[in-house]
Amino acid sequence: MPDPSFVFAQSLSGLTAAMFLFLIASGLSLIFGVLRVLNFAHGSFYMLGAYCAFQIVQWIGLDGGRFWLAALGAALAVAALGGIVEHFLFRHLYGKEELYQLLFTYALVLILSDVAKLIWGTQQKSVSRPPELCCWARRSRSPSGSCCSAPGRVGSSGPPRSTARRWAPSGSTSTASTPGSS
Repeated sequence: MPDPSFVFAQSLSGLTAAMFLFLIASGLSLIFGVLRVLNFAHGSFYMLGAYCAFQIVQWIGLDGGRFWLAALGAALAVAALGGIVEHFLFRHLYGKEELYQLLFTYALVLILSDVAKLIWGTQQKSVSRPPELCCWARRSRSPSGSCCSAPGRVGSSGPPRSTARRWAPSGSTSTASTPGSS
């Protein structure tokens, strides 16, 4: 029988991925249903928002609530890019066949993904959990009373190192100890 925490983590991961796909699909269907605009570049703008948030965090750092400033800046940057694309390019396709909109937005997907590859490369990028959410991710505080288990360690989740659980080949868990502790 699989470990319940593993099943829970996998279920939560699957629900998170499904949520992102639902957001992208619902945005596509709402825009097409209400405005009769077929925008396949919806997911690419979502991707650019994530990369912009990553870049802003790299520039300004993560401490002191700057994550939320980066998220707001990324949203504004993508909104500005979307407005520019709509005003100068997409506006000419209103009232035309949906095939032209489909071809344009598919070309936009290819262009935006290549631009993202040029700027940020093909390696996976990530942003650590903001310090404000560190306590939320943990069930209890560390013995020192701080939210994160190590000072300056952003996005730490799980118990402190001295009682961290590791997977053992037999399927049981063993307690890891830090060097110098007994």
